[in-house]
Amino acid sequence: MPADGSPPERRPGSPRLPPDPPPRPRIVEEPGILGLSRLTRGRFGSRLFNLFFLLVFTVIVIQMISAILDHPW
Repeated sequence: MPADGSPPERRPGSPRLPPDPPPRPRIVEEPGILGLSRLTRGRFGSRLFNLFFLLVFTVIVIQMISAILDHPW
């Protein structure tokens, strides 16, 4: 590169370098569903999520057992 800061002269027959790739787009955070995104990302939210589904599964099992026992054979 010349000392005056001008771009270097391109010699005939020299390979042309490809242009730089475009910059990556900004990463935009997803909006939180019901405002619970911060709560559900941590350890507490993960345990709360598992506890909720365990509770739902337990209710389903209790209802199934109750329906089997109440059925007149």
